[in-house]
Amino acid sequence: MFIKAVISMIGLFVFFVSPAWCMDKDKVQQQHRQQEMLQDRERVQEHAEERSRLQQEQRIFGWQIMTPVERQVHRQNMLRLKTHKEREAYRKEHHERMLKRAEEMGVKLQEMPE
Repeated sequence: MFIKAVISMIGLFVFFVSPAWCMDKDKVQQQHRQQEMLQDRERVQEHAEERSRLQQEQRIFGWQIMTPVERQVHRQNMLRLKTHKEREAYRKEHHERMLKRAEEMGVKLQEMPE
């Protein structure tokens, strides 16, 4: 009789607790998948931002021999200038400075399309 009672309790435990445990397990797995998807999206976004940043830097003549601060200052200066004529004069001056710096460093810079 004691054994039947124990078996009955085990049966009830399996019948009531097991489905709840499985549902919790499914819920945890679903949350894990959602977290992985969010992390994947963040990685893709970070990669796209890095690629965009590199493309912007490469549009600056001499970016290879400039510090990150110099590149940022150059972008700010270009945005600050109001007319096309002012920007072209600044761009020409910057171009000459970079050519001089490259020569001093013994580096050959690729010419950029005007």
